[in-house]
Amino acid sequence: MPTRRQFIQTTAATAAAYALPLRAQAQNGDSDTTFFIASDTHYSSVDENHPASHAMVNAINRIADGKTLWPETLGGKATGFSCAGQPVAPPRGIVHLGDMTDHGSPRELRGGRGFLGIKNYYGFRQFWEHDGPGKLKVKYPVHCGLGNHDLDFGNNNRETMWRYVTSRHQGKMAPVPVRDFDPDSLCYALHWGPLRILQLQRFATDTVYKRKSGLPWLKKQLAAAATAGQHVLLCQHYGFDPFGLQKRWWTERDRQQLLDATKPHPNIIGLCHGHSHATGLYKQDHLRILRCNNMGWELDAGNKDGHGSFAVVHASHGHFNLVHVDCTAADGSFRFRPENHFSAALT
Repeated sequence: MPTRRQFIQTTAATAAAYALPLRAQAQNGDSDTTFFIASDTHYSSVDENHPASHAMVNAINRIADGKTLWPETLGGKATGFSCAGQPVAPPRGIVHLGDMTDHGSPRELRGGRGFLGIKNYYGFRQFWEHDGPGKLKVKYPVHCGLGNHDLDFGNNNRETMWRYVTSRHQGKMAPVPVRDFDPDSLCYALHWGPLRILQLQRFATDTVYKRKSGLPWLKKQLAAAATAGQHVLLCQHYGFDPFGLQKRWWTERDRQQLLDATKPHPNIIGLCHGHSHATGLYKQDHLRILRCNNMGWELDAGNKDGHGSFAVVHASHGHFNLVHVDCTAADGSFRFRPENHFSAALT
C-alpha cells in the first residue's frame, strides 16, 4: 500500500481553473462568503508543532488584513478568479477537515507535558479556539472535523473527541453553534451566503465505532439544499486518491453510497478532503474533488513541506474560487501556491 510520500510522488497536478456549470437558483440572503479550510493539524505530545502552529495562526490572522489581494495570476497564468484583485475578506470561519490531533487524547487537545515529561507542548485548543484564553489563537471560529488520528486510538480518546465536537457545536448556546447538527453521526451543516457546507467528519457512512451512519442525514440535507437553491460543498477527511482508497480507511461500499447519494444533485460544487497531506484537484465519477494540505509534520522523510498550508475560499451566487496558501515563516509570512487553485462558474 502506498505511503503518503509515494502517493504524492506518483500523482500529477491537474488543471488550474475549471468551468463548472451548476443548476441552482439564486437564494435570498448574503450574496457572497469567504472562509478558510484547514486540515491535519496533528497536535501531539511527541512531535514539536510550535513553529507550524505559529506560522499558520499568524498567516490566517494576517491574510484578511485588507491589504492582501486575490491573485490575478499564479505561475504566470491567469487564475480566472471572479474576485481577482479584490482584498481577501475576513472569513465567516475555518472549516477543519480532520486529524485535529495525533491520537485523540485529552492532553493533545489542551497541551501539557510532552513525551516522558521532558518538556511542555501546545495543544489544539490553545491555537484553534478563537474564544479561548491567551494570544496565540486564530481570530475566527473553527468548525471541527474528525479524522482517523482523532478516533483510532482507544475508546476513551474517541469519547474525548466526540464530546469535544459536540460541546463546541451542538445547540444555540455552544461556543460555535452550527445548523442542523446530527447527534448520531456528528455531521452538521453551515449556511454561509450562497453555500450549504456539509461537514461529514471522517466520511458520511462511518459506522466503524458503532455510531450511526450520516447517510440519511446527508440525503435530507442535499434535498433541502436543492429546494432552497443553494450550492453545496461537501467536507470530510478521506478522499478518493490512491492513499485514501486503501481499505483500512473506508470501503468501496462506503464510497459508492456517497457517490450514489450525490449523483442526482448537480448543485454540488465538490468534495474537500484532507488526510493525504497534499493539495490536489481531480474527479471521481461525477464528483469534483479538492484536496487540502496539512499543518502537522510528516513521518515520511522528505515530505516536510514548510510551516503548513490552508485554503481560502470565496463564493458568490455566480462563482466559486479556492486558492491554497503556503505558510513560510513563524511570523505569518505566506505565499499563494501556484498549483491546484480552482475557479468555477455557478449557474
